[in-house]
Amino acid sequence: MSYADRDDVNKERGAEGSAPFSGFFSEAGNGQEATFAAVPTSPFATRFSISDLENLSGVKAHTIRVWERRYGLIRPARTGTNIRHYNVEDLRDLLNIAYLNTHGVKISKIAAMTNEVREISVREIGSKAPGPSALINELVMSMLHFDEVRFEGRCNTFAQQHGFRALAEQVFLPLMMQVGLLWQSKNIRPAHEHFVSNLVRRRIEAETHAQPVASLCHTTYVLYLREMEVHELGILYANFLLRSAGKAAIYLGQSVPVSDLAQLVASTSGPLVMVTVLTTNYDGGTAPFLKELHRVTTHQRVTHWITGPQAQLRSEDVVPDGIRLFRHFNEMVPLLLG
Repeated sequence: MSYADRDDVNKERGAEGSAPFSGFFSEAGNGQEATFAAVPTSPFATRFSISDLENLSGVKAHTIRVWERRYGLIRPARTGTNIRHYNVEDLRDLLNIAYLNTHGVKISKIAAMTNEVREISVREIGSKAPGPSALINELVMSMLHFDEVRFEGRCNTFAQQHGFRALAEQVFLPLMMQVGLLWQSKNIRPAHEHFVSNLVRRRIEAETHAQPVASLCHTTYVLYLREMEVHELGILYANFLLRSAGKAAIYLGQSVPVSDLAQLVASTSGPLVMVTVLTTNYDGGTAPFLKELHRVTTHQRVTHWITGPQAQLRSEDVVPDGIRLFRHFNEMVPLLLG
């Protein structure tokens, strides 16, 4: 994707919806660009392949087949050509089975339970040893059914017990990965992704607004996304971390031209740390953007921290002075808080 193409691509994305956000705590190095794939016409996922169930539950397809054959669990419907397919209730049941099994319940005992008893057992285990895995499963189902009440209620309970940072890093991170898998398997529409992303965004913003605003003195952090970048969850969370640590931050948001960053540098006098997440793959890779960033904002008091799936360079490329690449968002967290 070239900079010259951005207007046409923006129109295309606006019409079809963007791919799920992959930069929230995501690891650089996979070199993959967001895929805009065809999705079912229904806004609700109604059919899953066995590979979809494997991706969503963490249970290998081979194991799912063994459980079906030996214990009669998760019996699929079949197409005219004998290909397995599963519905939403099958997915819910498999998530419950996987949760019980990982918490020490033997598969033979799980198989003897009814679906209702499994759901009760999951709730009982969750209440005795609260953890993120059961919550993530429930949030996936809430997303599929656009159930905001259930989503918010479960998140509220977890946050009260473990705090917001645990909710963000232990729950929202793997949840957004699950959303990405659902997108790749073509079982959700943009509406599903927008639904869950906006709920996560709203919670991060609420927690951020509850923090005091620090004056622009000493080091100031600038949070932005480059042109064509629209998924803000990563920099929104970085903004929360900075505010909670009492640090000064300027939040610029989506699609900020490099020339605007240069103007901000010219308008300020203290040290600046510019933080961004790269998810979109441009023609030529990341190196041209880094060179432009270095050229336009070169100043001894300016440092750039960059993470995300596209925060990588080819072996022959050189990271310009003043720019630091982080393979994973979590590597940047101690610096944001320190």
